[in-house]
Amino acid sequence: MPGKAIFYAAQMKLRKSGNIQASKLVHEITTSSPNRASKYISALENTNKFKKIMLTPEKALSVIVEGGFTRHQYDIIIENDRDRFPSYKIVQEAKKGFYPAKIEISSIRAEVCLQDLLNHTSERILILKKDILFKFDDYELSNLFLICKYGFDGSSGHREYKQKFENPGESDASAFVTWLVPLKLVNKDPSSSDPKQIIWHNPSSSRYCRPIKLQFIRETTEVSLQEKLHIESQIDNLQKNKFSN
Repeated sequence: MPGKAIFYAAQMKLRKSGNIQASKLVHEITTSSPNRASKYISALENTNKFKKIMLTPEKALSVIVEGGFTRHQYDIIIENDRDRFPSYKIVQEAKKGFYPAKIEISSIRAEVCLQDLLNHTSERILILKKDILFKFDDYELSNLFLICKYGFDGSSGHREYKQKFENPGESDASAFVTWLVPLKLVNKDPSSSDPKQIIWHNPSSSRYCRPIKLQFIRETTEVSLQEKLHIESQIDNLQKNKFSN
């Protein structure tokens, strides 16, 4: 029978290439009852239904953040479910993609350039919404606007730690934070102030508050005015961001 010859040839080819188990499977399916192949397929489909899917590094990072897990706690989770959770090292590598570029740090200040923070924020939102971007043409995608708000917040009376500062008189008893919150990403005509379509909208989550600058300094009217001028100067010099993924 031609069919049997083909099946036998397939078995021999698999065996010759080192796929012994595959060769045995072909033999089992083709030489047993006519229903054997259907039973194998049914069993395979049922197995796939319950097969665990490995979380992406980004999703695993979300689990760590939302759960407030330490590395030790995450390692315990992995130990009991290696098929679902990627290693902590892989998650740490993915975490680097969530940081904006050009973060400057000193003993009393940490700051990110506003342009870099906006670029990074808009790019992460576009990655988040990539499944719907195909609905827009090139012109619409070239006219996306990220609408944000910014502000300041100061606090004092913090516990002082034995941190070494560069200059005498500096301390971490007071903190002054400059922050940015993205509100929505819209598509609109540059000549119009009204958005045509809203691509992303902030779900009113505090998770989206993004620090621009953190300073160990007491909040005063002068400090607030100086920071306002500093931010407005950066706003005046913002450039369009070109992103491709």
